[in-house]
Amino acid sequence: MNQNPPTDDFRRIDGQGGLSNNLFPIYFSKTKNQYGMRVDQNHINTLGIMHGGVTACFCDIVLGNTSKLNTDKATVTLNLAIDYLNAAKLGDWIIADVRLSKKSTRILFCDLIISSNELLLARANATFLITSQAQPK
Repeated sequence: MNQNPPTDDFRRIDGQGGLSNNLFPIYFSKTKNQYGMRVDQNHINTLGIMHGGVTACFCDIVLGNTSKLNTDKATVTLNLAIDYLNAAKLGDWIIADVRLSKKSTRILFCDLIISSNELLLARANATFLITSQAQPK
């Protein structure tokens, strides 16, 4: 299955490491402030739709990356809340529109909406602790 994004303005995010390398390539469009991924065979459950755990992992990685773009310190997830509204199917290109909603000296709040083909799939929000450590390189 073609994993590539549908448009040229999306670039693959490298250096995520660990779990994200095993699940999927994630893409980012700086001009649109959007993240995307293609749903493949490894992402679906027995019902043939994108597994909720994959959605949760995608949300955490995307929101975490957004937190990293907004501070020079390492961040860790304190809370992640997801509302599952519809299901993505095999081959769908899903888009996360992300927003930094608030940042203090120690806490950062982000939210997103995930859609595919104009269908709203999920919404999520996360709270991140801004640590005293520098971001890993």
